Amino acid sequence: MKTLFTYLFILSSILGISQNSGIESTLPAAVNNIIEICPGDTIDFTAIDGLNYMFEWDFGNLGNQNIRVANQQFNNSGAFFVQLRTTDQNSNPVGATDYVTVVVSPEPVLDYTATDTPVLCLGDSMDITTTSQIDTVLTCDDAAFVAGTTFLPDGNGVSYQTVIIIDCFPDGATLVNPANFLGVCMNIEHSYLGDLRIELVAPNGTAIDLIPYPNSGGGTFLGEPVDDVTTTPGIGYDYCFTTQATTTMTTAAITNTTIPAGDYASETPFNNLTGVPLNGVWRLRITDNLSIDNGYIFSWFMKFGVGLESSVNYTNPAIISESWFSSPDITSTGTNQISITPTQTGLNCYDFTTTDNNGCTYTEQYCIEVLDPQTDFEAVDLYRYDSDGNGTENFNLDFNTSRIIGGLNPITTSVLYYTTLADAQSQTNPIGSTSAFANMTNPQTIYARVDNTNMLCSNIIVDFDLLLTTQPLTDTDNDGIPDLSEDLNGNGNLNDDDTDGDGIPNYQDGDDDGDGVPTAIEISATGYRIENVPFLDTDGDGIENYLDDDDDGDGVLTINEDYNNNGDPTDDDTDGSGIPDFLEVNVTLSITNIEKDGFSIYPNPLNGNNFSINFLDQNGPRYIEVLNLNGRLILSKELDTSSNSINIELPELSTGMYLVRLNRNSSLTYKLIKR
Repeated sequence: MKTLFTYLFILSSILGISQNSGIESTLPAAVNNIIEICPGDTIDFTAIDGLNYMFEWDFGNLGNQNIRVANQQFNNSGAFFVQLRTTDQNSNPVGATDYVTVVVSPEPVLDYTATDTPVLCLGDSMDITTTSQIDTVLTCDDAAFVAGTTFLPDGNGVSYQTVIIIDCFPDGATLVNPANFLGVCMNIEHSYLGDLRIELVAPNGTAIDLIPYPNSGGGTFLGEPVDDVTTTPGIGYDYCFTTQATTTMTTAAITNTTIPAGDYASETPFNNLTGVPLNGVWRLRITDNLSIDNGYIFSWFMKFGVGLESSVNYTNPAIISESWFSSPDITSTGTNQISITPTQTGLNCYDFTTTDNNGCTYTEQYCIEVLDPQTDFEAVDLYRYDSDGNGTENFNLDFNTSRIIGGLNPITTSVLYYTTLADAQSQTNPIGSTSAFANMTNPQTIYARVDNTNMLCSNIIVDFDLLLTTQPLTDTDNDGIPDLSEDLNGNGNLNDDDTDGDGIPNYQDGDDDGDGVPTAIEISATGYRIENVPFLDTDGDGIENYLDDDDDGDGVLTINEDYNNNGDPTDDDTDGSGIPDFLEVNVTLSITNIEKDGFSIYPNPLNGNNFSINFLDQNGPRYIEVLNLNGRLILSKELDTSSNSINIELPELSTGMYLVRLNRNSSLTYKLIKR
């Protein structure tokens, strides 16, 4: 039996009475159908009620709510569409889908300019200047809308396509405001610009030329291609075709043999896309018109501004106030500049706050390492075996230079050596031949003076001894560090120096820091410190690599950067740079459960196809990508950081190693093992 509502609905349809539906109100209220909030804010959404109405609030990647009054928190910056679909009890639509745009203010990007490296000494002063800006708010700024690698073979008239499926705009939305189509960006390399026609094709088939054919590009390179008959990928450059740029790529080719990375105007104006549907399959169509040359598009994406689907001219958030928090260390302030004189050693941090016109306030810290000039500078005694018994040998004093400088800027910091304290204090009679200095007494004290062109950590004097032994120096563990130099605390007892705490004193331990890389390799030489053992400190933390269990300071222990699991981290070079991963901070591919940068990933290795991301704070990554070692995208997904833990389900994977890329302001890459 049909309900009374059904009869009333039919009757109202016959009489032409429209059903009232849509968004009734929001809190805070929308202005020009846009709600502007700060990260972490919550919005209340209320739908127009009606007899037996059913509601579906669509929050995109944040999920759906099937209630009349919905409440949703937004943690990530950007622009998001919230859609409301109203139906009757038979699931028939009541009116059109309604929507509102939510803009979450982006955190300002701060850039600091300091007098020197952010390391100084107690008593020093430093000027710090801050510049800030807010990036343009983007709609549908999501990893799911970034296409992967497409090979562009030599086709001689053949067209190739790479696609992106857009599904984030309101139902039925069309491009109304082309000024807010902010660009089409691609990372590409090709050895002959004059060969190509590149078109952007909308979901309804409408196309515009980004690069036309024919064109006057000739043999101009895009990126750095491998210009031979092979299909070896070159290096792609980032090019964007935008509504704001004025120079086309073919014009740029007149004065360049390689098109510089940057923004360019499209040959066909973006206005020609007015009225095209926004949701659907967008394509880059690349036609290779001449023989011989090839190339690659490694990725491409589109940048959509707020109001693309409407006539609203949206204004990006702007900073209205900014300042440093007061501190006793701040001795003077300007508009964006402060002078600081730290009063304590260690890590000193200063807070800088910005507020935008939406009332969003952000605080960021700028931290400086402050050293004690009396205790934080050190040099090691140097030993030589007096083989001929004449009481003199040549010493290389420069082996102490890097140790003394530590985290200071080596460009602006100098170390000079003197034979007396008086000379070091007066800066007279510095030793000339520091790489082969013949001692005059045994022992002989050498004085090293540290100075800085910006007067930071200057006038510091460190002394060390040159010593001759009557017997050849012993190296019990054959690690290249003589036993005498492994007395780190200088108390004359070799048995109480055990850096890795494994119960084996350093002088008997071939891997002093227990990181899986033998000491002999970490000092990059063999023999004694007096001969050819430089001070090597990759991450600049003042701890030599052979005593540092995280050599590159990337938060992943060196022993965990053994990605092929052969017990030797030195032969793992994931990015093919020629530098082992344990010495590259940008390669962070732990093979254990990852806990850093505000999140953790577990289990790793995994036996099935599921793993979890647990957010340790509110600054976790926005989305995740999983790729194989050839760079093929296996999964991309935006992460809802309002939940403390998210389960990621992968497609069926074969055994091997995969890369997990977590994107925030920059990309962080980790390794995932499938067993």
